[in-house]
Amino acid sequence: MDAIGTVVGQFTDLYEKQEYATAYAYLTQAQPAHPLYRAAFLAWRAGMAARSDQHNLALDLLEEAVQAGFWYHEDALTQDPDYASLQAEPRFQQMVSICAQRRAQAEAEVQPQRTLLEPQGFAGPRPLLLALHGNLGNKDLMAPYWQKAVELGYRVAVLQSTQPMWLSGFYSWDDHEIGLGEVRDHYRQICEQVEVDPAQVFIAGFSSGGGLAAHAALAGIIPARGFIALEYFSTAWDKPETWESWFGDHPASLRAVLQLGIYSPEMLEGTRMFASQLDEHGIANRIFQTPNMAHAIPDHFDSLLAEILAYLQPGPLSHPGPPDGRIG
Repeated sequence: MDAIGTVVGQFTDLYEKQEYATAYAYLTQAQPAHPLYRAAFLAWRAGMAARSDQHNLALDLLEEAVQAGFWYHEDALTQDPDYASLQAEPRFQQMVSICAQRRAQAEAEVQPQRTLLEPQGFAGPRPLLLALHGNLGNKDLMAPYWQKAVELGYRVAVLQSTQPMWLSGFYSWDDHEIGLGEVRDHYRQICEQVEVDPAQVFIAGFSSGGGLAAHAALAGIIPARGFIALEYFSTAWDKPETWESWFGDHPASLRAVLQLGIYSPEMLEGTRMFASQLDEHGIANRIFQTPNMAHAIPDHFDSLLAEILAYLQPGPLSHPGPPDGRIG
């Protein structure tokens, strides 16, 4: 089974080559292994069907999505060239109208959400780890990756953004001002709900969530002892002044971990730039370059996470051997 990051990468490659029929076949084969991404797969497959002049198939796929309760942003449907050949179809126009109503209602009703994963068999206050999904993510997709931390005695709070993306059920952290406020509020609420040791607070995130995790820790939004930025890659890589604006009243003991796959030399260069800026501010940091060939959390993440947490909080955790490809 290909990881979702691998699927997206392969799909993108086929799309850029304009091999739309092949892309459709690949997505159709991959979809059953990713039921939580059904809304995205149906939209992608519909676009590839339309590009392949299979207009009725494309309409059927979008109709399946709407009947399942999903919605897509009306701008995505009416402005994406993948659906250009469907615009005059009455069925398509009706679905655009339904989606617009659902999207407006969802945005009006969206609320911050989190899943709290509690360690078992541990007494006293536990270390707290806040985990943030990436774009095209949500808390349910993110939670399974952090079970190893729970096994090691961490209380893990998986946070979900209130910033909807172009399809139902998926969110982004694009607006940092909103995201930072939500991280702060989640932390305060958790402290009211359970006993938290402020000296053992950590924050992690994948992709755009990794950027927000770094921002929250560096700015002192929460009293983080360490942050983990997994596969963080954005336009900020080329704008060191963006990172400079993040530094604030953070704990003096703050440590950072930056993880990335080997598929992007540009990302490695940007990661090293970020690490240099952390060095300039006296923040201990390490870069972990892992074998994954797609923009995804690594397959061996359990063992990697154990080592990362041991680096961020020396002492209470065992320290397994380094993963292949570690640098820094």
